[in-house]
Formats: sequence, C-alpha cells, structure tokens
Amino acid sequence: MNHILDAEGMEREWLEELFNRTDNFAANKKSLLNKQQGKIVATIFYEPSTRTRFSFEAAIGHLGATNVSSEAAGAFSSAKKGESIEDTIQTMDGYVDAIVMRHGDDDSAHRAAKVSAVPIINAGSGSTHHPTQALLDMYTIQQLLGQIDGAKIAFGGDLVMGRTANTLAKAIASMYKGITMYGINPEGKGFDEDVINYIKKQGAWFREVEDFRQLPKDLDIIYQTRPQEERYTDGQAVPRVLAINNDVMTHFGDSTYIMHPLPRVEGERSEIHKEVDCDPRAKYFQQSNNGFLVRTTLIDQILER
Repeated sequence: MNHILDAEGMEREWLEELFNRTDNFAANKKSLLNKQQGKIVATIFYEPSTRTRFSFEAAIGHLGATNVSSEAAGAFSSAKKGESIEDTIQTMDGYVDAIVMRHGDDDSAHRAAKVSAVPIINAGSGSTHHPTQALLDMYTIQQLLGQIDGAKIAFGGDLVMGRTANTLAKAIASMYKGITMYGINPEGKGFDEDVINYIKKQGAWFREVEDFRQLPKDLDIIYQTRPQEERYTDGQAVPRVLAINNDVMTHFGDSTYIMHPLPRVEGERSEIHKEVDCDPRAKYFQQSNNGFLVRTTLIDQILER
C-alpha cells in the first residue's frame, strides 16, 4: 500500500518518476482531467490549512474524483466526542479510496496507517512531518537549479517546531548527493540534535550560523519559515526569527532563491518583508502554485495502484 507518511520513507527512483509525471501534467493540464472519476478521497484536517487543503481538494476535483471533507475535524467530527484517530480511520476507509489527513500529533499519520485499508497521505503531523510539502519543495528546487545534487541550502526561521524545514532537510539529505546545509540559529534554538545527526549520517555537510551574512554569497536556496507560535505551550519562548528584507538580499548573488512554505506573518513582524516579493529571486508563490501540480500527480499515482 502506497502510504505517504514521512520523508524517511521516500526513494529517489520513485521521486524522479513523480517529478517526470508532474512535468508532463504541467505541460498539459488536460492529461489528468477527470482521470479518476468514480474514486472518493477524504480530506480530514484537524488543524487549519489554506494551501495544503485547497491544493489537495483542487487536485481531487481536477481528477474527477469525489471529495468528502472535514475542515476542522477536531470540532466538527466525532473526535469532539472522544473518538480516536484509529476509529475514525477504520470508519472512513470503508467509504473512500484514499485519506488525506492533517493532525497535531507527531505520530498521527503512522497511527492511521497501521489500521487503514486505504492509502494515508500525511498532510502535516505535529512539528515533525509534512512529506507532501517536501515533495513540492524539492520539485521547485529542481525547477530552479536544474538538479538537487550538490545544492547549497540554508534553513531559517523556526527550526524547532517547523515541520516543513525538518521534513525537507531530512528528505534532501537522504536522497541527494553533495548537499551542503546551513541552519540559521541566532539564539541556540535551531534544528534538534536528532535532525542534525540524521542529516550528517546521510552524508550531507551541515553548519549552524547566527546571521544571514555568515552564509556564502553563492548559496542556492534560503528556505525561510515563520515562528510556529501555536505549537509553544505557556511559558515556552518562541524563537526569534531573523527577517529577510531588501538589505539582506544585497548579500546574495542573482542565483540565490528565496523559498517559504507559507503562510508568513503579516506586518512588521513578518519573516519575509513584502518588499522582497518584487525581487526576481523570491520564488515562494511559484513554490505554492507547484503544490497543485505535485499533489494532483501524487493522488493520481496513488489511486491508479
């Protein structure tokens, strides 16, 4: 069964096939139109989402499949009455052909997969896993650089609770060669040691820095994230996030691209100032648009098996 649960479960051969199929779909959107008519896909989101939920549901609609959805499942499903993830999944897999799920617990997708009779697609679990975001991120990096082998990537923002950065770092380190990674860590609150150890064990080079200007000027990618304030309990300090503005961008060359999984914080506290949106190196909206392409191709691949 083709579950999509975490970065560690991905293989490069499978990834390259997915990206080739995504390229074909991007070149001809009609190629997958209504291809999965008669199939039913559930989207169960226990946490808020804009890009992930809408891109998945747009993908399901484009494929001609039926979508059954719970946008705030914690409040508007039987989870409100105390139902477990396992009971919900074993109920839903009697109705549908695949389940897309987002949940606040780190182990939620793995718990679901253990009892599910249909594929589980993890749309974000806790602070640790967001595999489909990593897929679209890697697809975007490949578009920008031509290849991912040998890439130099820096991760900024909230690296403690940021599941997108954690997942992408692990995925790239495990599948590509000659990778150089930096963690931007101004307060001693960067990637957890287990993430750093995993990255190094896969053969990637890793270093922590305290400021953007300590990064090489020929860096390929800066992957910025917002402070995950909703994941810090009372009394826990939210890490300070260094912002990217036009002044920061003067440090880097023309081929240093800025990515961000979005959403970003609005206003003066934003981790990417809106002035950067006009910079041709800002690629986060291209990245977001790729979510529809990659997730459509992914669901089609899963449903045809």
